Amino acid sequence: MKSYGLILILAILLLGCKNEVKEVVTKEENYKGDLVNREVEFKNTSIKVEENTSLGYKELRVIDDAKELKQLEDILDRLAWEKAKVEMSSPPHFRFISEDVFFAMWVTPKKDRIEMIVEGESLYQVLSEQDSNVLFQLLTDKKLSDYDKWY
Repeated sequence: MKSYGLILILAILLLGCKNEVKEVVTKEENYKGDLVNREVEFKNTSIKVEENTSLGYKELRVIDDAKELKQLEDILDRLAWEKAKVEMSSPPHFRFISEDVFFAMWVTPKKDRIEMIVEGESLYQVLSEQDSNVLFQLLTDKKLSDYDKWY
């Protein structure tokens, strides 16, 4: 009889613990931060792309081609930005400016992706490899895989 009581107590404890563990796992799996869609529209007919140098930011390129501006808008419009405050270990490698909005970009160490923030809005995004390659080419006229300034 004592063994049945002990088994019953152990079963209740195990089931109770199992539910608690499951609840924690569910919270971790579902937590992705707040995602925000930020509509981007370039009202200006050009945007300025800057590269970080030892002397500060230097203008790298001005994009004024309507087709290129539309490509840039399309990429940025489909991003679901994570609402988060991030601290990077270095200043942005590149940034581009439009309508007083500063987009800051870092190239990942593997040179396969771009991390971005919208400065002053606590919005963060790691782009897919495809979007990273297209965006980098569009902004710099170079291939992302050829980027080697900081590595």
